[in-house]
Amino acid sequence: MTKTEMANRYAGLARRRTEILLQSGSRPELEQEERIILQEMAALETAMRLPIEEERQIPEMLTIKEAAGRTGLSYDFIRKLCLQRKIVFVRTGSKYLVNMGKLVDYLNNGVTAG
Repeated sequence: MTKTEMANRYAGLARRRTEILLQSGSRPELEQEERIILQEMAALETAMRLPIEEERQIPEMLTIKEAAGRTGLSYDFIRKLCLQRKIVFVRTGSKYLVNMGKLVDYLNNGVTAG
């Protein structure tokens, strides 16, 4: 179930709970239904907070100049890392967009892009 589907289900449960609360009189079957609704709503709240594998974060892509400014490295050094394929980058026309997360990994661990 996607987060959108979970949110829609949660909204539907909230509407049903409101309907139950607005009904006059106390009936055991409605109280039982409300307890079940509250349990499912709590489970959905927890599930919506968890990251879903299919929802990947978009990597932070910076130009070489921006990456140099952020890291304190020279433009030429980062460009050289790209040309040597030691870091992950994408070429868009004449510009190189550096994957900042992978650059940080390379700087911290010396792991080259594969």
